[in-house]
Amino acid sequence: MPPAEDGATYAGDCSCPGEFPTSDEFRSDHRGCPHCQKSDSPSSSYYAFETNSDKIRRVISASVKGFTIGAGLKGGLALFSLLARLSRRRSSKKAGSLSSSEDIKLAITETLRYGFFLGTFAGTFTSVDELIATLGGHRRCAYILKQDSLSSSYKSFLNKQGAKDLAILQGVKELVCGMPLSSLGEIENYYRSLGVNVKLDPNMKVPCSMVHGNQSCEMHVMSFLIQAYKRALPVYLPVYLVPALIVHRQDLLKR
Repeated sequence: MPPAEDGATYAGDCSCPGEFPTSDEFRSDHRGCPHCQKSDSPSSSYYAFETNSDKIRRVISASVKGFTIGAGLKGGLALFSLLARLSRRRSSKKAGSLSSSEDIKLAITETLRYGFFLGTFAGTFTSVDELIATLGGHRRCAYILKQDSLSSSYKSFLNKQGAKDLAILQGVKELVCGMPLSSLGEIENYYRSLGVNVKLDPNMKVPCSMVHGNQSCEMHVMSFLIQAYKRALPVYLPVYLVPALIVHRQDLLKR
């Protein structure tokens, strides 16, 4: 992405309707367009709220939740164990104040230790997830917002496995970026070619009907999951099966 000070475009020429100024300088700088300013790569609505403080907050929140869950689970078990031991000692008349205090101290130590362990684990897991999102987040949103920025092979792979028509992707992009929904007719024609009559609302806020037509969200998830497995199996099965056959061929022949 070129630096902002050289005046280069951020994500290609503006493609908004002609009611906005049409000079090359104005249209090439998306900050001058009320629609395209929402889809700039560094300052898009997708990234606007993804500040460092938000990421740190999620890491801290995950750590606190992990500590709370760990301390709650271990603390509950330690409490029941402590009560059981005290009850047995009282019944056998072998209770001592020193041993009871040691048991309480041990229970608290184990509770805090397990809580800190689970909190650290959750915080580390979330930190790695945030790091991956920071480094590769562009690829997650570029499939919708800027396919041209992806390599042709990767784009082809995503289009095949995603199994969504380009008109649908364009419609979702327009909705996310706050642009006029100009591809609704193409989407309706696409569904009509599949035998599904869909009438899309140009004032929609959530692209449910755009993405899965007349299906409910739950039914679409189930059907799409099954279809995704059917699409992915021919791709990934040779990747894992062929090396396994080569590595373990002797054991397989013996059996």
